[in-house]
Amino acid sequence: MLAINLNQVSDYIGRADNLGERALNAKDGRDRDGAEIVGFYKKGDTKGARVAEQNTMNDTGVPKKTLDNKRNEISPKKWEREGVVTGTVICTGMGSGKNRSCS
Repeated sequence: MLAINLNQVSDYIGRADNLGERALNAKDGRDRDGAEIVGFYKKGDTKGARVAEQNTMNDTGVPKKTLDNKRNEISPKKWEREGVVTGTVICTGMGSGKNRSCS
């Protein structure tokens, strides 16, 4: 599943086959209690998960600028080849964090 963590200054887009387990075992310091699920991918489908995560990033913000993500999941020069598109997530609200709602 894909989730946006809204408990931060900037939104963070992440993926996990098991969000509860990821929240318990992650060592990156992010509080996942406020994570909002915004999409799904087939469990174990690494390529599909990466494309879904990049699509959500593209629709939600810009890594290192308006998102807390440090990098794109897929390099922009590979987007066409990998099937990355935009327009899959609808976000409302201005800014980031708790002022933004995505579905």
